[in-house]
Amino acid sequence: MKYYTTGEFAKLCNVEKRTLFYYDEIGLFKPEKIEENGYRYYTIFQLDTFAVIQALKALKMSLEDIRTFIQNRDIKTYHDYLKQQEEAVNKQLEELKNVSYYLEASRIQIEKALSNETNVIVYEKQNTEYLELLESKKGFYNFLNSGYFFGAYYPKEKILAKEENIKRVWFKKIKKKHKNCIIQPKGTYAVLYYHGSPNKIEPYVDMLIDHVKEPLSDLYIDIVGGDIIANSYDDYLIRLSTKVSD
Repeated sequence: MKYYTTGEFAKLCNVEKRTLFYYDEIGLFKPEKIEENGYRYYTIFQLDTFAVIQALKALKMSLEDIRTFIQNRDIKTYHDYLKQQEEAVNKQLEELKNVSYYLEASRIQIEKALSNETNVIVYEKQNTEYLELLESKKGFYNFLNSGYFFGAYYPKEKILAKEENIKRVWFKKIKKKHKNCIIQPKGTYAVLYYHGSPNKIEPYVDMLIDHVKEPLSDLYIDIVGGDIIANSYDDYLIRLSTKVSD
């Protein structure tokens, strides 16, 4: 039977020698024999076992779990592991989709803000957006409790009635519609950007409403970036908007 040194076997497996030393140390994959002088030797038949180890590593199985599997391998154990990993990968894919949504939506939101001056009313086309209401008792919102996109709105009927001290309804924007969300309608919006505190919004609301006269939707207050782009709560970039036409 032909024996291979650690270096020779490592080349066959396309790994570093230290990988074989480490696998031997943790009891995962041992050489066929070890001479009195400490030299390790492997056989060609061990390639199949090593291939199994590398395949399971590619499936993100821990070395400890691989060692257990190698010692007790059977078809059901492998099936159960594949099912478990498939669920984990699908969860990761969904998380990546959410990150992709955040990146694209953030970029678009920032590009719109950069293309317009503050304290000047402009008009922007907007697609339908879905809003999930937040618990008003929390008192403050940021990424930790409301996600990347959050804000509030003033109900249109209260604005038209010129009520004072209108209570804001806080929301976070979500990617998919569900039965309990509310809808911000598609259309052309009158928009006003300003730098300042979300708690000092009334003069800017009055400016926008005086310009629009008859808003066709609620008035939306979007926090653009929040703490990510502002050093202070008093220097947030705020976007006020209300629909003016379809």
